[in-house]
Amino acid sequence: MEISLEDTSLDDKDIKPPSKLTVANDAVEILIDGVAAANVSDGIVRLSVYAKRYDPAKQTSRPTIVANLVMGRNAMQQLQNAMQQLLADRLTRSSDAKPPAQQQ
Repeated sequence: MEISLEDTSLDDKDIKPPSKLTVANDAVEILIDGVAAANVSDGIVRLSVYAKRYDPAKQTSRPTIVANLVMGRNAMQQLQNAMQQLLADRLTRSSDAKPPAQQQ
């Protein structure tokens, strides 16, 4: 499967993603509830993300680190630009900008 990315929101040509990507059959999808830690060292960005996991012994949910994302500065800039575009697009759509109607 190939995906064509025509992202005109990126200004810097050095941080543009490739025009075509192949999606691996074993690509991982990770549900997260938040970012536990973020740091930059020697140009490498590290994000530790967590999800709430149910602990049956304690009958409660606990935040648990589920992935560590490690990327260079260019990839982080791409991620930031993609998130900004996603939020801007979502806020301009009337169905997402308004709270859902109350059901009776």
